[in-house]
Amino acid sequence: MRLLAFSAAVILLGCSVQTEGTGPGIEADASVGGGGVGGNVGDSGWTGGSGGTPSGGAAGATGGAAGATGGAAGAAGATGGAAGSVGTEDCTNGKDDNKDGKTDCEDPECGAFQCAPSAPGGWTGPVAFAQASAEPAACGGSYPNEALTGGQLAIAPGTCPSCACDTASVTCSSPTVRSYNDDNCGGSELANSTTGGCHGFSSSSTQNSFHLQLGSTGNSCTPQTTGSANFPVPAYSSRARVCDGEPAGAGCAGGTKCLPKPAAPYAVCIYRKDPHACPSEYPNSNEITTAFTDKRSCSDCKCDKPVCGANATATDSNACTGPSLGTATQDDQCVNLTDNQFIMGMNVTEQVSCNPVPSAAQGSVDQTIYTVCCL
Repeated sequence: MRLLAFSAAVILLGCSVQTEGTGPGIEADASVGGGGVGGNVGDSGWTGGSGGTPSGGAAGATGGAAGATGGAAGAAGATGGAAGSVGTEDCTNGKDDNKDGKTDCEDPECGAFQCAPSAPGGWTGPVAFAQASAEPAACGGSYPNEALTGGQLAIAPGTCPSCACDTASVTCSSPTVRSYNDDNCGGSELANSTTGGCHGFSSSSTQNSFHLQLGSTGNSCTPQTTGSANFPVPAYSSRARVCDGEPAGAGCAGGTKCLPKPAAPYAVCIYRKDPHACPSEYPNSNEITTAFTDKRSCSDCKCDKPVCGANATATDSNACTGPSLGTATQDDQCVNLTDNQFIMGMNVTEQVSCNPVPSAAQGSVDQTIYTVCCL
């Protein structure tokens, strides 16, 4: 009760002072809630104290507490999704698959490809070609199809049997020797011999010349060979392979094609059957043999016609032991003697000979040759 009475008195006193005081009362400032969505505005303080003095009444009570701080800021939005894929470039189909404005060989994704000139008329390619001392790797990858295989063919020379002629079966007619009393086998024939061996003459006339006529035969010599034909089999001194590839792409200047770069030692080339000069687009020339047939052989050993020979030597002794007065060795040969010589003996030695026609290599190694021209 006392509290209520005191409160009423204060209220009443305040009203009285407000009416009667000459100085203005001082109102307390209201405190405004801060931050976020603020709390409600605080209630106004009580009107100032007793009047009558310039300073006014006592300050009113402090306003209500500020409103509660606003709620925390919302969380940041999630990161956006990755950009949509535009595909991978196919470097052989002539299209811009990844939509970057570049087709096949123009596209950086086609670094494993290259632009190569088209094959001129009559040539096949472009293809992948390798040649080495050992067999190149099999076709595969972007060049899966084997088009040619072969290499450089080494052909060693062959040898043939030796050839001789057997004269055992040859018989010759006896040579004839005639002497004359004049030079150059002229004048009268004084003596003659038609058999081989030593022939003694008794002559009272001098002889100035004599003539030899060889015998003849209708027989043949028998060829004889020693050894056999030997032709080493041709062998490849290097090996080569040509591989066909997939269809070419685009993105190259006119007249060229977008091709996969072949793995070393393979290179981009063109080829054509038989020996040819390389076109300027593919200047580096190679010739390879892809097949061969060895047609070499030896010719037959033969013998020329037999020759019946003789040596006729005139002597001054019936026993053919004296000094030689002259010798004839050729058919139809005339030998002149020193004047006033007496031929007392004629020694005739017969022989037969055949000249061999040697066996010789003949024929060749037929080759299937291709010209391969590379960048």
